[in-house]
Amino acid sequence: MEMLTEIILNLLREPTKRNISEDQSKRLEVDRKIMISKPEFLKVVSDIQNMMVSNARLSESRNDLNLELGAGVIPMKSNFPNIKSTDIVSASHLDGILDATNLDLKDNSTQTLFLQNTFHHLPDPQKFFEESIRVLKNGGRIVIVDPFHNMLSSFLYPILFRTETFDKKGSWNDASNHAMIGANQALSFIVFKRDIAKFNASNVNLRLIHAEPLSSGLRYLLTGGLNFKKLMPDFVLKIVSCIERAGILPSFLSIHWIVVLEKSAES
Repeated sequence: MEMLTEIILNLLREPTKRNISEDQSKRLEVDRKIMISKPEFLKVVSDIQNMMVSNARLSESRNDLNLELGAGVIPMKSNFPNIKSTDIVSASHLDGILDATNLDLKDNSTQTLFLQNTFHHLPDPQKFFEESIRVLKNGGRIVIVDPFHNMLSSFLYPILFRTETFDKKGSWNDASNHAMIGANQALSFIVFKRDIAKFNASNVNLRLIHAEPLSSGLRYLLTGGLNFKKLMPDFVLKIVSCIERAGILPSFLSIHWIVVLEKSAES
């Protein structure tokens, strides 16, 4: 069964991704080419980013930063110019390099931190929270989109991403230091659901103010994302998008959720 699954996935996988090395710079280059060829996938990502911004408090002040960490190939700055997009490796389409667990930023200098499918790659989430508390202004927010933890996600993610895991029983520090290998995609569930009491006790100046599954999961899957071929023509994807906007897609089809944290004014 496992061999059959691998054969099917390899047939569905984007040809340029079948034998790609784990070199992050090379991966970014390949991903950007795939992204350009998939306008409906870009629309899904744009909708997710709009949702993230609607849960943030963007500042127009030049003295305040609205910062994306782990931006990858579809940075939020593409849709929102007042957001600076960074990653852990250099790329010409980004604004710089930043390590989320060792932020080279001034204290109380940042209004919002965005992490889109980045949180589960953090090797030390508690260190990230400590750094976030240091650099965020009072009332500043962290907006995270990461894999959801329903039955569909628990089934699909281990199959689709063989270099990562989806272990709900894992620890906070399961991720390796490699940017693209060894991450536990259930990390946001572990921290913000399973171990929420631990999170609250360890981060008294951060509070979880909002969490919900995103409705774009089915459309995201049908586009194939960055790793697989598109499964449906654009007109079908547009119909699915209309159904999403009507708010009638069930949450069991969600594959991502949004988590919003806010730094308290007492810090």
